[in-house]
Amino acid sequence: MANIVEIPFLNPVRFVPVSPNVMSIDSYLFFEQIKSYEQEVDYAQKWEKSDTIFLQISSNFGPIQMDMVKCTGEVVTTFPAVAKPTGIVNPQLTTYEISAALSTHDEGRYYFILKVGSGVTLEQFISEPQEIAEELENSILFQYKHDVNDYDVIFKTGIQFGFRCEAVIERFQPGFKSVAYIDQIQNLTQLSADTFRQYKLVVGDGAGVPDWVADKLNEIMRCSDVLLDGYQYVRLENSALEANRQDLYPMAGWTMDIREAKKRNSLRSENNNSPATSFTVVYDIETDVFGTFNGDPAGNNMQIVSTE
Repeated sequence: MANIVEIPFLNPVRFVPVSPNVMSIDSYLFFEQIKSYEQEVDYAQKWEKSDTIFLQISSNFGPIQMDMVKCTGEVVTTFPAVAKPTGIVNPQLTTYEISAALSTHDEGRYYFILKVGSGVTLEQFISEPQEIAEELENSILFQYKHDVNDYDVIFKTGIQFGFRCEAVIERFQPGFKSVAYIDQIQNLTQLSADTFRQYKLVVGDGAGVPDWVADKLNEIMRCSDVLLDGYQYVRLENSALEANRQDLYPMAGWTMDIREAKKRNSLRSENNNSPATSFTVVYDIETDVFGTFNGDPAGNNMQIVSTE
């Protein structure tokens, strides 16, 4: 039986094989796809130190690990892959997950090397460059999952992916949908009405992003649950990612129409830190000044009956 490795496109990190056996767009890193007559530009995937990268890989052989490597080739950290129970009867592939916390790593540029197997069975995959910063302005963290196992991902393990890129939400557009009744003499009565909030998701700063970033977002926005910086949005029906390109430049800006997932009719605040309904106040009082207490000092009421 052939050795099989599946790295779903929904994973937040883009990998390509170190030794590809099929030549396609998925076999080359971004800088390798820049044509000789196009402007040479540099791009690294962005992360904040507070982010944690979650990956899922399926394979019928192992072990699996991911090395975090400096541009000098020095291995900084090795993240092991953990086999996850899926509940699938007689699965052909084993599902593995990797959790890579970035909080303890220095700011700077790195690569990930995904290793599957060992010895003669070793297969390696290299990531796009990864840039880690303390904080990134005008970036959005996309957290996403799906309500069923699909898109070559076993979501029933509880995995929620996170992908960060240069993006902002802007161009607010109030939405309105109504149903009206028109009688025979053309009097109009509104029977029902709904409002909603529509926005443009604008991807790419002034320099734009590579096509693979747009491809990744196109995959992400078909999931049932997508949070943008913690707030749930959905892609507007049949909304396509639209590119803003320049000739001989290999990156582009992208836009997509999105809506808030939850229709809200009020501003609501919930605070679970309510004060206790009863509490005890303890006072340290000199009795020779205020007198003596009548009753248990731990009670709610303390009566002073005499002073000296």
